[in-house]
Amino acid sequence: MKSGYVRYVSPANSIPFLLLRKKRKTVTIHIADDANVIVYAPYHVSLAKIESFVDQKQNWIRVHQRQTSDRILLPELDGAQKKLHARQVRSKAVSFLQEYPGRKPRRIFIRFSKTRWGSCSSLGNISLNGYLDFLPDELFRYVICHELTHLYYMNHSAEFWQALSRLEDNPKQIKKLLDHYKIP
Repeated sequence: MKSGYVRYVSPANSIPFLLLRKKRKTVTIHIADDANVIVYAPYHVSLAKIESFVDQKQNWIRVHQRQTSDRILLPELDGAQKKLHARQVRSKAVSFLQEYPGRKPRRIFIRFSKTRWGSCSSLGNISLNGYLDFLPDELFRYVICHELTHLYYMNHSAEFWQALSRLEDNPKQIKKLLDHYKIP
């Protein structure tokens, strides 16, 4: 168990959770990759209030635990493996862009972010996650189309989603499929 965490079980719904008290203003609940419930709370909040909060959030906790357990955790990579996958993602991106009729990025970067599949800068560069190499082609295509659409719309406005829909059928549905994968 992580240092500073204390195990508890909520009284009404018997939800096991790990509690970490910190200097903060609010009580928050986090569902870890292993589906454990982690509660962060200020020092001044009583254990009874924290337990009650966990019990009140039972439905939210159960839904998020199910979502977490359904996720596919991608493997950790060492430096040599990252280079290999980065080359493969770059190659896929270059191939895709040869056929893509729209605005092209100035540069493509391959990174191994823990939280994002891709990003687009205001300079017209796109970054793609090297872990995209593990995903089905449909999801790779969605991510690159998503980032290329940001070359026109640097937001997630209705216009952005309409433009993306011209490249991908049901982009929001595809995004849900992407959420099944967990970057290490």
